[in-house]
Amino acid sequence: MQKIIPGNIIEQKNVKSSSSENIYTVTLYDNCVSCTCPAGGRKTFCKHMMKIIHANLKQLKTKNKNFAEKIEKLLLLKNDKNTEKTQLKQIYEEVIYVNKAIAEKAHYNDYKTKEHPERIVKFTARVTPDEKRFFKNGVSKL
Repeated sequence: MQKIIPGNIIEQKNVKSSSSENIYTVTLYDNCVSCTCPAGGRKTFCKHMMKIIHANLKQLKTKNKNFAEKIEKLLLLKNDKNTEKTQLKQIYEEVIYVNKAIAEKAHYNDYKTKEHPERIVKFTARVTPDEKRFFKNGVSKL
């Protein structure tokens, strides 16, 4: 597989995570895309990339029809439940750019996501026999 050398930047945008306080940087080049989210750092197509690509699709088709066609193929494969992971991985290698700085930022963001309260708070409690009766009967005998 040939190493991706990013072309000209079409758009670079900071996108807030929907599940943490993280801010990810998505860069759409005329021949590839990158994102500093945990998925992007692992060369996996993410919703952040899709958002930026969708917003710039006309421009992308004008600047690099070949890249736009690869993205279209990626989306078709990704939405087909019969697609093998090796097929997706191969096309990810062709369209997703990751360098050391992006991978390090994605790793940091993964760590910050895992420690975010919405992700780590697990509520476990033992229920006493009296509490079980309360929940069962709807009457407190505590």
